[in-house]
Amino acid sequence: MIGGVLRQARATGNAEVQLGLDLPLQDLERSAVRGQVKLAGNELLLAPRLPRLTRARGTVYFSEQGFALAGVQGRLLGGDVRAEGGTIALPGAEAGGVPRLRVQGTLTAQGLRQESQLGSAAALARRMSGSTGYTAEFGLRQGVPEFQFNSSLQGLALDLPAPLSKPAEAVLPLRLQAALIAAEGVRVEAATPARRQDLLRFDLGRLASVRYVREHGDGAVRVLRGAIGVGLAAGESVPLPDEGVVAQVQFDALDLDAWRQAMATPAEPATGGVVVPVALQDYLPTSVIVQGQTLQVGGQTLRQFIAGGTREGRVWRANLDARELSGYAEYRMPAQAGAGSVYARLARLVLGQENA
Repeated sequence: MIGGVLRQARATGNAEVQLGLDLPLQDLERSAVRGQVKLAGNELLLAPRLPRLTRARGTVYFSEQGFALAGVQGRLLGGDVRAEGGTIALPGAEAGGVPRLRVQGTLTAQGLRQESQLGSAAALARRMSGSTGYTAEFGLRQGVPEFQFNSSLQGLALDLPAPLSKPAEAVLPLRLQAALIAAEGVRVEAATPARRQDLLRFDLGRLASVRYVREHGDGAVRVLRGAIGVGLAAGESVPLPDEGVVAQVQFDALDLDAWRQAMATPAEPATGGVVVPVALQDYLPTSVIVQGQTLQVGGQTLRQFIAGGTREGRVWRANLDARELSGYAEYRMPAQAGAGSVYARLARLVLGQENA
């Protein structure tokens, strides 16, 4: 029913289970299952790269059509969390609408740091302090997962390089959402399984806006097109292209060396190379424009920096211009841990005393 997504799920502790099976011997295609699991302080891990839910209590109802939660609560990412609803209606509830799983909770910087399997997120949490509340909603529509996550990040201090340095009391709205949309000329309800599309969006205040149109079919998700905007002025946005992923980045001052150190984990120190899994390469820009007043990279300071580039697979090609240099550069992302290869042909290179 869910494509084996819980194949790697793990749970500890004892739980009370009730199970019922209906198996019509003349028509096994009409077989049905129903049951419930009463959690009693259990620990749940849905996948190796996800955070653990501990001290879980409540009831999980399930059938051959899905699941629903009633009064489920526990500890997640260092804070309390409550969950209700699911992909089917609770027993005794009136039918109507699309069933949803609703989650409300609090996460802490310390809780994030303890979840080492989160990789870069856990590493960034070393530069965070405090806690913040969040809400989330999940659903399944025509076989396509839909979800929305919202947090003001108020109460969470970010000791990160600009522009993500934030005191605890400041508000920086975070929104992550995926929702089914209609393909061009096709209504959502009429879309075939091979043509179902969704819009994945990420917004972080006025700092960043990301959009992807994706296609779901044959058990895989494919990015059709996308637009990424970082540091744009109020009212500006990057329109979705007909194909590919375009990005536009603007900044006053950006220290890439500081960000590389902030993103590094103790087990994976900053090496200058970023390993991107094949499954995530579709989300990277295929064309990008970068503009900034001051860029710190490789121990050098570049002023009035502008770059325009394209990507083919793991290879980036870009034209560069700044007060200190002008020319062409090519970067090949590493397939495994280590530094990527760089080739540059510069028409002009001027390093002052500060850059020496």
